[in-house]
This record gives sequence, C-alpha cells and structure tokens, in this order.
Amino acid sequence: MTQNNQLKKFLALISISAFALLLAGCEKKEEDNTNELLLVGLAAAVNMPGDCRIAAGSRTLNTFTTEFTGTSGRISRTGSIPFTTHQTAALKLPGRTAGSSIRLSGGKAFLIAYRADACPVTADQAVTASTTPSVTFTNATSSDSQFRNSYEITTDPATITFPTAGNYFILIYAIPERGQSALLTYGIP
Repeated sequence: MTQNNQLKKFLALISISAFALLLAGCEKKEEDNTNELLLVGLAAAVNMPGDCRIAAGSRTLNTFTTEFTGTSGRISRTGSIPFTTHQTAALKLPGRTAGSSIRLSGGKAFLIAYRADACPVTADQAVTASTTPSVTFTNATSSDSQFRNSYEITTDPATITFPTAGNYFILIYAIPERGQSALLTYGIP
C-alpha cells in the first residue's frame, strides 16, 4: 500500500467517524427533545383540570364546581382522575339554613360533605359521621371503606339534610365502570 492510499483511508476513517459523531449528536438532541415532550405530556396528564382543590382522604383532587342557585340544576362539568375513567365534581351550596335539604338524582356516586366557605377545601372540613351535629344522608349508605367520610348513593334520589346553617360543598366521585356518574341533577326536595 502506498503512503497516499493509507492517507486516503485514514482521512476516510476520520470523515466517517466525524459524520457518525455528528449523527450521534443530532440523535442526542432529538432524544432530549423527546424526553422534554414526554415530561410535558406526563405533567399535563397528571394535572387534573378544575377550579377547586378538595382534599378527599389522603388525596387532593382538583375538580370543577357547580354553584347551587335557584331551586334545581344539573352538574355541568366534571374533572377526571389521571390514568383512570373516574369522574369528580363539586356542588357548592352557599347559605344553607339549618334543616335545609338537597336532592341528588340521576345515578349513583360517592358523596363527601364539607362545611367550607371557599376553595380550597381541606380534609378537616369534611362533615364526618362523628361530627356533632352531622349532615344526614337518605338513600345513601356509609362507604367509608371505599373513601374516608364518604356515602354512596344506593337508591335514586339521595337527600342530604344540613343540621346547621352555613356554606357547604358536596364532592361527587364516580367510577363509571361501576355504573356511576358525577353528572347528577340537584334540587330542593
């Protein structure tokens, strides 16, 4: 082999190596961009849409709130739990008087009552069975084993009676695979 041929092979090897490094650098940048997009997508999936943060047991849910006005209405927007088909919604009940009631109909769901003036709603604002006096649920049974401080609608419609005057929130949690829905109709019985 002549010295000229060796030089050509050496230069070709350097050119191929430089080209391979350049491609590897491009792939790396492309991979980094993909990782960034994956992280942004994952963050969007984990971020629950809604306008109110409500603590339910050990979790904090972000969900949409429907404010009770007039004498009846329907939950119009629901939030969703990431990576599931579970639905959430909140019904804001301002200015309830002692002994007033609300009727929820149109399906089954888990319900948690809170005595709170505004969002965010904390777990210690939940009206539990041991709270004195406590809200009364009709056609709903304790489902504390499923969700702490919750009641499940067993017969449509369910009624909730408030023992003391104040502002309340009702968290509605539904698992569609169990035939539940958070899109309930509400009204005064």
